[in-house]
Amino acid sequence: MSAHTHFLPAPSLEGGDVEAKRAEIKHYFQHCYKRYESLFATISDKSACFQKADPLRHPLIFYYGHTAVFFINKFKLTKLIDKRIDPHMESIFAVGVDETSRDDFTVPTFDGKHNLVKGGSWISCGNLADPQSRYAFRKHFYQHAGFRYLESDYEEKIMTNAYTTDTVIAQYCHFGWGENRLGVQNYPETCTKLVLKYMNNRPKRRAFDVGCAIGRSSFELAREFDEVIGVDFSARFILEAQRLKESGILRYALPIEGELEAFYEVRLNKFGLEHASKKVNFWQADACNLKPIFTDFDLVFAGNLIDRLYDPKKFLEDITTRILKGGLLVLTSPYTWQEESTPKEKWIGGYKRDGESIKTIQGLEEILGNDFKLLDTQDVPFVIQETARKHQYTIAQMSVWEKQ
Repeated sequence: MSAHTHFLPAPSLEGGDVEAKRAEIKHYFQHCYKRYESLFATISDKSACFQKADPLRHPLIFYYGHTAVFFINKFKLTKLIDKRIDPHMESIFAVGVDETSRDDFTVPTFDGKHNLVKGGSWISCGNLADPQSRYAFRKHFYQHAGFRYLESDYEEKIMTNAYTTDTVIAQYCHFGWGENRLGVQNYPETCTKLVLKYMNNRPKRRAFDVGCAIGRSSFELAREFDEVIGVDFSARFILEAQRLKESGILRYALPIEGELEAFYEVRLNKFGLEHASKKVNFWQADACNLKPIFTDFDLVFAGNLIDRLYDPKKFLEDITTRILKGGLLVLTSPYTWQEESTPKEKWIGGYKRDGESIKTIQGLEEILGNDFKLLDTQDVPFVIQETARKHQYTIAQMSVWEKQ
């Protein structure tokens, strides 16, 4: 292990020789990765690899594969590779014990749940190896390389705002759980009532809510389903949904006029959902790159999703394999295609082909027609409130498809 205990300086991105720079970065990466693997060389009895060092952690063997899968997922997400190496093993090693509240470097760690340590660990690389670094961690995390604590009588008072104030998050909290002044019924609640009506006497074992946002539709589906899995690309949405599941309470502040705000509190028990919440699990996921574990569903609900995906056809073709025969795929969307979300060549409607206007419902039939029967379509309006006097009024189309 001594061969890898010295540090290499983090490579600079400056330089004129591309191939030389690639070689330098590759050498740095391999050196750091060997440093990580050297940790496991310290285990004298290999049977220890299959034991939990702590009940809050996975067995050590998980962490041997977890880091490798992390890089494979990043390569796949950035399209540096187009095929997985071993989908089954990658699915096993991908998710840690805190999969729904991971602070995946997009969520700030100044949340009242983390501590900061000055200085790096010998196993750290890059900025976290610097003596002046600030290492954020959760108290219950037992890292590979431990920290030494200094105890004192000083008590730090951490002040946190109980109300979510992020504008986008607050809007979606209200969209999912609030009422509006235009008299339009709550959209996720309305959609799930319609979905459950279409399910009729079909089995209600597993439901998949893709693009679940803050989770209202997932909770509502759990009134009748045995298990509901809600996924969303936004880690911040999933964080709020998981917080609501765990605590039963969601608080947010919505702008009403200038600097003025209105404060709202959602309690699951007031909606009669406190028991249903036990049947719901939330995951952060990419709808166009779902893991193999998401399968065998009696229902897949994708609310206001397809016109916000970077490859909607890929999603639709993939989701087909995850629905059981006789199960339903229910889509809602206002079909507001825009190149900021979906490259124009990936649109499945809202364009002309050979001089003919192609609407999205036609595109859906072309993609899904071989595997699904279209049962029904209907319009469902929804409102997103921005301020007390500014609202977005939109009409989505719901399409209901039965797996053949």
